[in-house]
Amino acid sequence: MGNVVVIGANRFIGFHLCMAFLDEGTEVKGYTHSAHKEEDDLQEEMKFFLGRNANYASTEVGESLDMITSETDIVYFTYFDGGDFYHPAFLRQEMQKAQQVLIQALNKCRQFNIRFVFVSTMRVFGDQQRKIEETTIPEPDSSEGRLYVHFERMIEKYKDDGWPIIIVRTPTLYGPWQPLSMCYSKNIAGTKKLLTLWKARILLFILKMPSVHLDSVKLLHIHMKWFIWLKKSYSLGAQEQTLLIWR
Repeated sequence: MGNVVVIGANRFIGFHLCMAFLDEGTEVKGYTHSAHKEEDDLQEEMKFFLGRNANYASTEVGESLDMITSETDIVYFTYFDGGDFYHPAFLRQEMQKAQQVLIQALNKCRQFNIRFVFVSTMRVFGDQQRKIEETTIPEPDSSEGRLYVHFERMIEKYKDDGWPIIIVRTPTLYGPWQPLSMCYSKNIAGTKKLLTLWKARILLFILKMPSVHLDSVKLLHIHMKWFIWLKKSYSLGAQEQTLLIWR
């Protein structure tokens, strides 16, 4: 077995993917990049937590992605998370860099015929698109959705017969190691008031669930199935990958 590469290892989904693979004893190569200064404390904790595992190697995203080699089994692209979209000025600075890194990763994966998984979002669909099917064309009405649709269209241009590319659209995910900028992190930390009663009720329901440890606010069980689904792509056959591209 080779190794797994995660681009965006210091982002929410990327971090959890790294942890899941490392727990199985898989060698993980993580690419990181700058986050908003509000996330500094969390970034340090992530770096320390992953860095203590002997099967993990990390480097900053640069002009080349040298850790993607013929020995790589799969590459996950998780460049942004929800926290980035709370800081528009910072996001604008990162967008061009993200696009360049995406192109580099696609070229590398095509060169070595490596499976490529792009983690997108259900936000590519607008609020008015109530019924989502496999043939539904995204009509985003948010900056996050528009950015991900742009990336998905870039990826479409790279699709070749026999080269497996998977696009996974996830719902909004919450849990430990969540970006500090996101409203639910602020709510849990008590630094921001809940905006509406229904949000307060939802949060109370989540925290009262039996499998949650309130001392560490472990909400991972809520979205664990999505990380399991992402990891499934590690062993999918070519035919299955084709069927799951837009799901």
